[in-house]
Formats: sequence, structure tokens, C-alpha cells
Amino acid sequence: MAGAYTLGTPLGLGSPWGASPMTALPPEQGRFDHADFAGREQQQTTITAAERQRLRKILADANWTFAKSVPEHPHAYAIRGRDLPEAAFEWAVSLILRVGYVERFWNQPWHYVRLDGYRFWPTKNQRPDWLMLNRAVDDRGDYPPTERS
Repeated sequence: MAGAYTLGTPLGLGSPWGASPMTALPPEQGRFDHADFAGREQQQTTITAAERQRLRKILADANWTFAKSVPEHPHAYAIRGRDLPEAAFEWAVSLILRVGYVERFWNQPWHYVRLDGYRFWPTKNQRPDWLMLNRAVDDRGDYPPTERS
């Protein structure tokens, strides 16, 4: 399957459980086909050095918990208000939705950023508002890039 890759084991790439259900969205499907973002244009494709540093600090300060419910897709989560302060959580999710890229996982589009060897994405977990941030090992390099001066 074009665009598919294998998710990592908890500490590296090459899953013993087989190919991942994650694929990049074909360009013809557009970047924002998730219901929450229908018709929305991508605002920005780079972030400032200050935004990257702020995001890095927020994510480093979060209390991450390994998601035991889906060990075949190793990742960790941080819950809004419990593992991340509300304001920091809101800022991080806003940035991810503004500048992130979209990939499908379990036939759902998700917004991601990559930073420091991890992929991060927000989830609602069947709630109307964003509930948590997730992270998984991803060595494809940082995205979005930092804008040039």
C-alpha cells in the first residue's frame, strides 16, 4: 500500500505485529477532510523557532502514560488538565491543527506534528472537545519545518 509504513515497537521501528493501518492521505483528498475541519484551508506550513521551543517545552513537561489498551500500536497519552495544564494543552492542540499534516489511522484522518523523534496528535475520545495528546516513536524528522529568517 503506497504511503503505508510500520509503526514502531515502543523503542524503535519495525513492528512485530505487522503493517500499520496508518497511511498518508492522497493529495486529491485534501488536507482537512475530518468533519471538524471541513472546508478549512491550511493557514501555515512552517512554525517560528519560538513556537517550536514552546511546543518542545510543553511536550517535555507533560506526564505521559503508556496506552496499555492498544499494545499493538504502542503510544503514550497525556490528558488535558491532568497531565498538561489547560492553557498549554489548548495552545499545543491549536498549533497541531494549524500546521500539522493529516494521515489516516484506522480509516480516520488525524492531525500530526513530528518533533524530537516522536509523532504527536490530539484525540477527542468520543467527546465534543479535545481530551488528550498522544505520542508515538517516529524517526521521519521534524514537521513542520522552522521558518527561515
